[in-house]
Amino acid sequence: MSNDSFIPENYEAPTGGGGFTKLQTGDNRMRILSNPLMMWSIWLDGKPSRVPFSSEKPAKGGGQKDSVKHAWGLIIWNYATEAIEVFELDKQDIIQALTSYAKDADWGHPKNYDIIINKTGAGMDTEYKFIAKPAKPITDIIIKAYTDSPIDLNQLLVEGGNPFLSNGGATSSTEPAAVGKVSTPENTAGDGPAISEKPKTEKKLPF
Repeated sequence: MSNDSFIPENYEAPTGGGGFTKLQTGDNRMRILSNPLMMWSIWLDGKPSRVPFSSEKPAKGGGQKDSVKHAWGLIIWNYATEAIEVFELDKQDIIQALTSYAKDADWGHPKNYDIIINKTGAGMDTEYKFIAKPAKPITDIIIKAYTDSPIDLNQLLVEGGNPFLSNGGATSSTEPAAVGKVSTPENTAGDGPAISEKPKTEKKLPF
């Protein structure tokens, strides 16, 4: 019988590689690459939906598992999967921490520094902790992945919407209701600084 291994000894199955972010147990390191799309995340009669954020919280359903949570939609770089992902953040402690850091003049927009969300426990005993790392320039790899992966966060508000755009920038889902502008590669090209032609000396995101 051959001694050839069916699975290489150093093989590890990937845990992601694009798409929506799923927080893993332990440290989840990421770089936020957009402004947040603020919304209400609703679970009603076993079905999820999202509506634009407003000061008036939508009514909660009467079912035992029905819920209404304030949530953010974010474009991030996930260091574990080495991919651009959409992160739907509904952990209120993390939202409050990010808000505080973003308003602090010494920290500012989280595109300037990595963050870690540490996850421990399981089920109702799950806990999340927020850690901000020292500011450092964004890498060329992340910038290229960001510009090569156009995302329309507003599609999160469309039933059946797909936030991941094709290479041509088209989306197969319908247009969402008017909401606040969200910074993404395709809608900020003319609003912010362009990506440097010499990224080794100056690295910028296009918002």
